[in-house]
Amino acid sequence: MMGPGFAAAGCGPFGLLIGLLLIGLLIYFLKSRKKSDGSNLPDSSKAMEQLKMRLAQGDITPEEYQKMRDIVSK
Repeated sequence: MMGPGFAAAGCGPFGLLIGLLLIGLLIYFLKSRKKSDGSNLPDSSKAMEQLKMRLAQGDITPEEYQKMRDIVSK
């Protein structure tokens, strides 16, 4: 009734359990890898990075940058 492809190549419930465990580990590693792009920085660090980018792009003046930096660093 059940071919060799069932439950991780015919290993029964243990094969299914191992397959689910591997899928869970894959999801865990993908999620932890996603956080390594700097999204796990504190909010003030994120805000400072955005301020630096806006200054570099010319969206804000150096005076505006200094005012906003003082506000964020509090």
